[in-house]
Amino acid sequence: MEELLKNKEYKIKHPEAFLDLFSEISGDSRYKQLGEALEERQISEGKGEMTMCVLADMLENRGIEKGIEKGIYALIQDNLEQNNSHQEIITKLQKYFNLTRERAEEYITTQA
Repeated sequence: MEELLKNKEYKIKHPEAFLDLFSEISGDSRYKQLGEALEERQISEGKGEMTMCVLADMLENRGIEKGIEKGIYALIQDNLEQNNSHQEIITKLQKYFNLTRERAEEYITTQA
């Protein structure tokens, strides 16, 4: 077992089942949700296994995406409190978060 933990390239043959187990043990449904998303990805890409490093990267990326989204909503809220126009906010979203105009408008629509 110790060798498996040291081997960063250890392949998980059924990562969705592995994540289901984590979900059951921890009581945290996010692992199950990640497993479902992973299963969809595997179907579309035709892959059935992955390394622990890839799995860790997926978890890290989810955290980064959530942080960015919180930053987007904070920027929108701050600008609305300053009575800035939607156009000014859209411009800032495009500049600071590299969003398309359409995506920036979607964020404003859900926030305003």
